[in-house]
Amino acid sequence: MSDIAVSSTLLPALSLLSSHLSLLRRTIPGTITTSLYRQIATRLTTHILQRAILYRGHHRIGPSEGKALLQECEMWIGTCRQALNSTGTSHKGRVETPWRRLWEAGRVVSADGDLWRNILVQSFGTATDEEWEEQMRESADVSELSRDEVCQIAQTRTDCDR
Repeated sequence: MSDIAVSSTLLPALSLLSSHLSLLRRTIPGTITTSLYRQIATRLTTHILQRAILYRGHHRIGPSEGKALLQECEMWIGTCRQALNSTGTSHKGRVETPWRRLWEAGRVVSADGDLWRNILVQSFGTATDEEWEEQMRESADVSELSRDEVCQIAQTRTDCDR
């Protein structure tokens, strides 16, 4: 995905977040830093998910824009991981957890080929919710989003005919 251009307006925001998280990590106890980080990341995730995907009005997302959104999400996570010095595997999940819903939404809007067709068939098909959850976990690594949310996210794509 390195051939996708990232918005130049994203870089100052990533830099500012990195600076603030690094300052928190250096100046206050770890438990408080963790609590503040979770609150900050959760609010950012909710805001980005709503603005970039769910409530975009009549403008729909093309597959290449979906890939760019996923890459941007991965940049948010990578920035947080680096700022919090969480390169070890024990901290990796904790840094990524608040971003999981946004990352999964990025996986849905960036899907192509068989994965995209599978998301559409499973989400809009007649599978039970349990079957849907299992299929989404196995094929798309989606476990935090509900079926309704995945359907809403999929419908933002230009190539969704549902």
